[in-house]
Amino acid sequence: MIQVHITEQFACADIYESFLGKISLFLGGPLVAPVFLAVMGYFTIASNKTTFQMIVRGLGIIGIGLLLNLCLNASLLFKIYSDEFQINPLNYIFGVDILFSAGIAIIIIALLKQIFNSKFYLYLFIALIIAFIAPYLNGKGICCPYLFAFIGGDFSWSYFPMFPWLAYPLAGAAFYVMKTNYEIRAISVKNRLILMGICMLVFIPFFKEGFETASVLSLYYHHGILFFGWCLSFIFFWVFLISFITEIKQGNKYPIISFLAWTGKNVTLFYFIQWCIIGNAASYILKSYGYIELIFSFIIITVLTSLLVFLIQKVRLIKIKKAA
Repeated sequence: MIQVHITEQFACADIYESFLGKISLFLGGPLVAPVFLAVMGYFTIASNKTTFQMIVRGLGIIGIGLLLNLCLNASLLFKIYSDEFQINPLNYIFGVDILFSAGIAIIIIALLKQIFNSKFYLYLFIALIIAFIAPYLNGKGICCPYLFAFIGGDFSWSYFPMFPWLAYPLAGAAFYVMKTNYEIRAISVKNRLILMGICMLVFIPFFKEGFETASVLSLYYHHGILFFGWCLSFIFFWVFLISFITEIKQGNKYPIISFLAWTGKNVTLFYFIQWCIIGNAASYILKSYGYIELIFSFIIITVLTSLLVFLIQKVRLIKIKKAA
């Protein structure tokens, strides 16, 4: 996630529009947000928490999303306040980040769980409808654009609106319900390889179209059902691949695997901190860095974010031990 945000905010125009720039944007596309939201939908519906508890959790994440907008844009908002920049601050305060999408998805899945019960196909059907409708919601003529931006529309501050991004948590929820209904506890190595092959039969032939969509942010944020299906094929391939990796004995002895597992457990905090660093720095160095500066920025921000997450987790553990 860090590399794509650095490319988006720091890279000069020549790099951003180059093939390497597009690769960087692509690596932050189907590999990140769709996987995160689908996995979140899977675990949301698997939760034993009450509907009320899930709604409170969703509202909490929405609140964190608003706080993140204020924190990551703090230096920019100060410059706007001091008349250094003449731009609309509301576009940044109410920017529809992925945390808003995640919070809304948790609330909706918690409510649908009471209606759909164990009918996995209903979750999948709604997901497909959302992905299909998304490109047609342009938001033109809407009287409340900052509110409608959370639903959809071609607004510059609408990054992860419900249409199409709600489709991914619903797909994850559908997979969990189907898995539970048919008591799919384990899939043999042979069947996993077959399923991975089927996924690649969808992913590879349409890679060019998928790459072009993922590497153009305006298309990526407001994609349709074809890109959604393409991403799903990759998500399932990724899930099966991870299952192989986790079954490798002593797989966690490799530092990179341990680090990725650790960041996965602390993904929200990691995401929050890295955006605060990148967002505030961007108001000073926006789109001005070359390759060397980008590489050093990636290393420094990754290390700094990791250290801050580690320290915050340590403080939390100390407080928990004292409370016990």
